[in-house]
Amino acid sequence: MGWSNLRGWYQTRPTLRAIAAPFLALAVIGRWLAVLITVLTTIFALAGCGYQHETFRYRLTIEVDTPQGLRRGSSVIEVSMSQTGDGALTLPEASGVRLKMRGEAVTVEMPDGQLLFALLRSKDDIDAAKLWPFQIEANPGFKGEYAGIRNARHMEEQRARGELPRHVGSGHYRRSIWPMLVTFGDLSDPTSVEEVDPDNLAETFGEGITLRRITVEMTDDPVTTGIEQRLRWLSDPSVMENPGWGQIPIEARRKIIGLHSGQTGTIE
Repeated sequence: MGWSNLRGWYQTRPTLRAIAAPFLALAVIGRWLAVLITVLTTIFALAGCGYQHETFRYRLTIEVDTPQGLRRGSSVIEVSMSQTGDGALTLPEASGVRLKMRGEAVTVEMPDGQLLFALLRSKDDIDAAKLWPFQIEANPGFKGEYAGIRNARHMEEQRARGELPRHVGSGHYRRSIWPMLVTFGDLSDPTSVEEVDPDNLAETFGEGITLRRITVEMTDDPVTTGIEQRLRWLSDPSVMENPGWGQIPIEARRKIIGLHSGQTGTIE
């Protein structure tokens, strides 16, 4: 039987047509669905071309002059940066730079046995440590698309090193970006935390003790760990999670957020 005869035979049987109609409709839908999947796959593949990622590490070093000589402490911090380009397929709400951080505060041992901690935050910015490498003079300051990624890669290649400036901005927008400095009257008691004035370490640690400088240096060294060996309550859920966290005075919470990137508590 030829195709024309078969089609004529099919058209003369309405019951058969009624039975076959849903299956024919599904076949049509399936073809369009396959086309749609292909189009979407192409779009997402092209959009992926407008996304770049970079992970780098840097060493934050605190140097303190004392009557017994220079005291130094450092910590290696890892920053992961994701940045979208300016392509037409980049949605406005998806554009920009996203930063994640892994690491812990710098610990400096003072001559009398006290410990100075430089937090992973400044006084005004809880995420300051994510940006410190970009605020030294060695930052090439590239502009334009993927500027953050290109600056990070350049500093990695050059093993950039430099002093962290005390302030950025000017006028009304001038602010300190140095790490917040703290110490503890009792290492086993988070509520004994005290803020340390970077301009007057002697007030806390004794005469003749001054902050010399803070430096940033790109490195491949492993991320620093182990602060919980000194501050054991940092890994204690009964302290760092509610309801225990909420029982710590808010001023104390503000001064201990930033001891390490894995803290679960919030200031509020």
